[in-house]
Amino acid sequence: MVNVFIEDELFLEMLMDRVNRWIDSSDEYDLWELFYQDQIKKGKFNGIKFDLKARVDNDAINEYVVIKEDDFNNYHIDLERNPDRVKAQLNGLYLITAREQ
Repeated sequence: MVNVFIEDELFLEMLMDRVNRWIDSSDEYDLWELFYQDQIKKGKFNGIKFDLKARVDNDAINEYVVIKEDDFNNYHIDLERNPDRVKAQLNGLYLITAREQ
């Protein structure tokens, strides 16, 4: 096994290159970038083995969804009961967990 160290900025760029396959707008790009910056800052990727493409694809398809504030009722989101469901917020868009935690 080979262990590599990747600078945070390069790692974020690699993640965002893959995110580009799943987004429709620059606002969505910026939203995902905020999310991954936070994940990197919190050390969520430190010392783990994973496939970058599979991770981003799974995040975009299964784990998270981008919605507008008007859509909160459609997703039955109670932020008082589950405030951690919102992972990033920007320009009226929200990146939320696809399922309650």
